[in-house]
Amino acid sequence: MRAPDGPNDPTDSTGAAHTEGWAAAPFVGRAPELRAVEELMVRAGDRPWAAVIDGPAGIGKSRLLAELGERASGRGDRVVQGRATEFEQVVPFGLFLDTMDALPGLSTAAERTDDGRWAPSDVEQHRLYRRFREALHTLADQGPALWVVLDDVQWADEASLGLLEFLLHRPPTHRVGLVLAHRSGMCPPRLAHALARLARPPKRLRIPPLAPADLDLLLPHVRPGRRRILAEASAGNPLYLKLLADFPAPAVDALVGRTPAVEDAVAALMHDTIQADLSRLTPDERLVVQAAAVGGPEVGPDLAAAIAELPEERVLATLDRLTDRGILVAGDDRFGFGHPLQRAAAYRLAGPGWRIAAHRRAAVHLTRCQAPLMSRAQHLEHSLRPGDQATCAVLTEAAESALSSAPATSAHWFTKVLAALPHHQGTAELRVRIQLLLGRALLASGRLDAAGRVLQELLDRVGPHHRETITLLAQCNRIQGRSRPAYALLEATAADADGPDHALILIELATLDLMDGRVDLGLERARSLGRGQHAQDPVVHAAAGTFRALAAAGHGDIDRAGAELAAADRAVDAMPEDGLRRILDAVVPPLTWTAYLLEHHDRAMYCLDRAVRVARTYGHNYALPHLYTIQACTLTRLGRLGEALEAAEDAEESARTFGAGDMLAMARAVRLRALLWTEGPDAVRGPWEQTRRMPGPDSQWFALSVTTMLLDVGLQLGMDPPPDVGTLLDLHQDRQRDPMLPTRWSQAARFALASGRQDRAVQCADHAVTVAEEMGLSGQLGTALLARSRLADALKDPIAAGLDAARAAGCFEAAGQPIQVGQAHLWAAEVADHADRADDARTALGLARALFRTHGATWLETRAARAARQLAARRPARDGAGPPVLTERESQVAEFVAQGLTNQEIGARLFLSPRTVETHVTRLLAKLGVSSRAGIARRLAAGSTRDGSRSDARRDPPHTT
Repeated sequence: MRAPDGPNDPTDSTGAAHTEGWAAAPFVGRAPELRAVEELMVRAGDRPWAAVIDGPAGIGKSRLLAELGERASGRGDRVVQGRATEFEQVVPFGLFLDTMDALPGLSTAAERTDDGRWAPSDVEQHRLYRRFREALHTLADQGPALWVVLDDVQWADEASLGLLEFLLHRPPTHRVGLVLAHRSGMCPPRLAHALARLARPPKRLRIPPLAPADLDLLLPHVRPGRRRILAEASAGNPLYLKLLADFPAPAVDALVGRTPAVEDAVAALMHDTIQADLSRLTPDERLVVQAAAVGGPEVGPDLAAAIAELPEERVLATLDRLTDRGILVAGDDRFGFGHPLQRAAAYRLAGPGWRIAAHRRAAVHLTRCQAPLMSRAQHLEHSLRPGDQATCAVLTEAAESALSSAPATSAHWFTKVLAALPHHQGTAELRVRIQLLLGRALLASGRLDAAGRVLQELLDRVGPHHRETITLLAQCNRIQGRSRPAYALLEATAADADGPDHALILIELATLDLMDGRVDLGLERARSLGRGQHAQDPVVHAAAGTFRALAAAGHGDIDRAGAELAAADRAVDAMPEDGLRRILDAVVPPLTWTAYLLEHHDRAMYCLDRAVRVARTYGHNYALPHLYTIQACTLTRLGRLGEALEAAEDAEESARTFGAGDMLAMARAVRLRALLWTEGPDAVRGPWEQTRRMPGPDSQWFALSVTTMLLDVGLQLGMDPPPDVGTLLDLHQDRQRDPMLPTRWSQAARFALASGRQDRAVQCADHAVTVAEEMGLSGQLGTALLARSRLADALKDPIAAGLDAARAAGCFEAAGQPIQVGQAHLWAAEVADHADRADDARTALGLARALFRTHGATWLETRAARAARQLAARRPARDGAGPPVLTERESQVAEFVAQGLTNQEIGARLFLSPRTVETHVTRLLAKLGVSSRAGIARRLAAGSTRDGSRSDARRDPPHTT
């Protein structure tokens, strides 16, 4: 990919080379297509947009892109260009590689591996994609618009296609246009699928043949009669026109009237033409042109000399002659062909045997020059000989290096190595290791069926890799939504396994049991782990404690669950990274789900942050969809909505990359609530409908979680009550009392109220409160009380409604759920308004607005502001109400805020936690009607507050020790 505002691909509409500016040759015949793309940009306004251009080879796609780029640059827009090549399809991010250093925020050394790849091993693909998008976002700020122009995407590597897919579905928010060009009928399937799923279909343009009048402009010095014959023979293709102009007249005449076969015919003539050109070359010139074709899209003189086996001085002189004759194009001390078709023809003319040796010489030279491993690998794969163990070792190293950032390339190279590695006793263990790595690469790249076949073949081989084979194969089945085969595989293996293998399989089985609602069986497996011979192994000890904690939570035994969780959390916290990476997918998710359910949010986040870091560092990316999903849930509760949306996006993108169906549904459902709170119903209704229509998760736990989240958002969208809510929410079962049960009973109460079944609503709401009080979970009790408050208000009981609303706010505050605190205040204001308590309503609205503003809940803040305006219009504030009254503690906090102290410093002086101080500051913002800490200081300085015992708020600061 080319740097912003850099030169265009050196090929014009006739296929001739040019090196100066965007378009040195005349631009003819493409005005309608040019106008269509530019009008698309104008109509899109500030929204992102996409256009897809296709046509046969040589029709002028590259020339059209060049003209678009030149015109965009002339308007002051920023332009980023890229182009894929046929022979570099295994180079990760080859379509984008050249521009990554030039984009803002991507030029640091930290973004490079030791071998020069722009794909650090500790950043998985979708995070790398997002960094690229953020860099485009930054670049878009530097001009009216940004154009991302990508040519020949039919040759794009898998990593580049993944980035393209991400940019299409998660485009920068600024005015960014994506223009793609590919040969007709050669759009990569992955890209075609991504384009088909876009909510706003891209503009599609097929480049037609040039009209005869346009072709005349390209050959002004050819006599008219000859031009007409050339135009007919070329079928309106400008590249073919240029090539045919050099052919003998009889050869051109033979093509007239053969339009359906013109492309094949001209391709054959191209081959003949290059052969004819080569036949007129000196031996040195022929070798160098073949070396250039083997070396890459562009080659330096040193590499060409090494491939051609000629002295560099002779190669330099030869390159000058080839450039003068127009066979090669020079630029920046490197040389290449004017068109990919020309390179392809030259490459194939070299002969397969010569090419193998040439690639080998290229690899040797690049190794001697300490070139990046990826650059060497693309030549090694072409020159790999059966039994060449030294080359196999280097290619294996390259494949391992690419595993986390470009797993498709990694799998391709591992496959090459396995085909070349000899079959004998001395390589048996190495083959098993490489086959296991191939399984991992296939799994990571989403080729789950292929991964399953490779791992299945390894399953019966007992050895040091047996445990990982079982784990990967079970994970492969589980990710594909086949938990039963995964379960059967683990159970069958568990019967024959012993030692560490048996412990690991019990961990996997317990995970499946607990996620599928088999709580008692999961608990029994946890107890078996605790009693086994490896019970003191840190991994086994942590797993056993985690499963006991989750099982206790599943039975509603919150005290027991908390005690078990604390012990398991300490065990995991003390575990080194090497141990933690062994339980990333099987133990960390149950542990952090338990912490989430028990409302230990800070501990959940600490463990999740560490687990994500380890997963990325060690390439265990298959665990990331689940970890990110739990992060998104926890961050939403904590009111960190921007981070929650980002984590949900990470979860969705990684789940889609890995084909994790259950996690894809979970990630999309998790995102809905934060999206609603920040952007409102219009933004969330479409995603909510899409998520509701998706296939449900295979796991019972995940299926119930998705249903609960969909119904929660649906309530706020005003959805009609579904039939038999009790069945949907699993309220008819009596096998367990999991910590989310009060939330589900609360939802049932609200749906019953919406359907006019008040008696059923009372029953559900009372039961929700009873269960929540028995469990002692503050957040769950707040949810239940809020539902009962709404019911009391509907039953015209404002006192009960107000008491439950106030109590709900306190419960949410104790649970550390600030958005829910604000929602409780927002509802309390409505209840107070219904009861003609306007002052109480204003105070509650002020508290709600302050909380929503602090935590970025933009839509909720807008709702609260609208409610405040409506209240003010109906019930103007009393003139004699006077300045707001502060409690003694609020006055103390206000004084310290005015002095510029932080929440932590204020807490230290008043012996309060920072969270409690934050609560007081929030109340102060609401009472004083200001939006910042500076506003509090100004109100104090103006004397426009009073406390409950003194009229003068300008008193001495509180005494502290």
